[in-house]
Amino acid sequence: MIELLKIIAPAFIVMLLALFFFDRLTNQKNLKSSSQHEVEKGKILLPLKIKAYERLIVMLERIRPHGLVMRTNNGQQTSGQLQLHLLKAVREEFEHNISLQMYVSDRVWQTVVMAKEETLQLIKVAASKSQPNGSAMQLSQEIFSLEEQVGSSAIELALKALKLEIRSEFQ
Repeated sequence: MIELLKIIAPAFIVMLLALFFFDRLTNQKNLKSSSQHEVEKGKILLPLKIKAYERLIVMLERIRPHGLVMRTNNGQQTSGQLQLHLLKAVREEFEHNISLQMYVSDRVWQTVVMAKEETLQLIKVAASKSQPNGSAMQLSQEIFSLEEQVGSSAIELALKALKLEIRSEFQ
């Protein structure tokens, strides 16, 4: 029995050592593989995130009331027609970029949504101050006047939040 233990004990110890070193080697390979996967994911995701931030900034700039009116007003519409075109343009711009929310934080996305809603509300308030069958120029002037009074604070806030978040990605 003792002779058998003299043979089995060293074999058992060698087997435990082999398992220990094999486990360490496997863990190191997994860690290396995981870090390589993170690097590869970063190479793919970072450009997509940057593009998403760029597109959201462009969208916010495009829905600024002043620029929106200048692009949309052809001078031959009624106030009501211009209002519909403006509201449609804001909604389409937002819907075109809605998938970008997956690249930004929930907090930043909410500021973008608030900017869109504030712009829609400004257009509706300006439209309520002008005659639906009046000239588009009258609605344009109401929008410019309201924008001058209240500004585009939600758009500015959303732009600032986007810029801060993307800068934090590089720090």
